[in-house]
Amino acid sequence: MKIQILSLIVAGLFFFTSCQTEEIDPVFEIYVTTKASENWTNTDFDVAYVRVANLTDSGEQGWAGITPFTTSSYNLDLSQENTVMVHNDRHFDLEMLGLKLDLWNVNLANQDFVTGKVTVPYFKYGELDESISIKNGKTYRIDFTIDFDEQIYEENGTYFLDPNYEIEVIEL
Repeated sequence: MKIQILSLIVAGLFFFTSCQTEEIDPVFEIYVTTKASENWTNTDFDVAYVRVANLTDSGEQGWAGITPFTTSSYNLDLSQENTVMVHNDRHFDLEMLGLKLDLWNVNLANQDFVTGKVTVPYFKYGELDESISIKNGKTYRIDFTIDFDEQIYEENGTYFLDPNYEIEVIEL
């Protein structure tokens, strides 16, 4: 009797464990690169979050947050190119149409000790050349590249950052 009960338990465990297939969510490694600058010596900024413009099941454009809504602060020397990882975590699979890197508290300094708070105007998102199907079990590197020399402009004494960052998504 003990052998029959034990056999039933083992058979049940085998049945339940063999029927489960675990889907592993895709991993996003998100980086921000600042190019070396001739006009600025230093920047500090907060990455508030990264959002994805995605294609929903109904075929409409929707939004998905890749990162939690928390800020990470960075202070970077612009005499050289810098790359910092701002997020590394799992996310659900989706059809990616574009990305939005939301920067807050952007400040720049130059050699003349002039510092400037930089306004980042609202923008919808940076469109990708073509949509990317993000699949379970894969890892993706997302790079946002900012060139402050090219993307900073001044209007009426206020500095603005053109948020059309260079975006690259690579399946690793």
